[in-house]
Amino acid sequence: MRPRYELPGTDRAAVRQYFAYLHRVLPATQMAPIASAVESLLAGNGRIDLDGWIAAGEETANRAGLLACGDVMAAAREIVKEARVRRSRPEDAILALVRWGCSSEYFDLRTQLGLALVSEEDKTPVVARTYRTF
Repeated sequence: MRPRYELPGTDRAAVRQYFAYLHRVLPATQMAPIASAVESLLAGNGRIDLDGWIAAGEETANRAGLLACGDVMAAAREIVKEARVRRSRPEDAILALVRWGCSSEYFDLRTQLGLALVSEEDKTPVVARTYRTF
């Protein structure tokens, strides 16, 4: 890892503090993959899209929340609460979550996790059944 790498907008003292902390608490076997990932990241054009990385992390957290609760409205309410704290707009995050919540990827994950809806008379997960429309 590079504790002296200059990333605009970072607190150098905090970077050194986290670097020392990681070296103290992580065994060398875990530090090697982290160092390799950092080198790969920095080998590119030297630019790191932190805003994109943070947005992707937030989207992942929103999806995990929806997977866990299975309720789009409850997940949307949590996104709104978080947006109020950050003083941001929640519409795009909610729209992305609703779109993902209607996807086969979402239903497949719920099935794999044992969280799919199952009717009492038919133990086949609702998302796995096909319906004919007339």
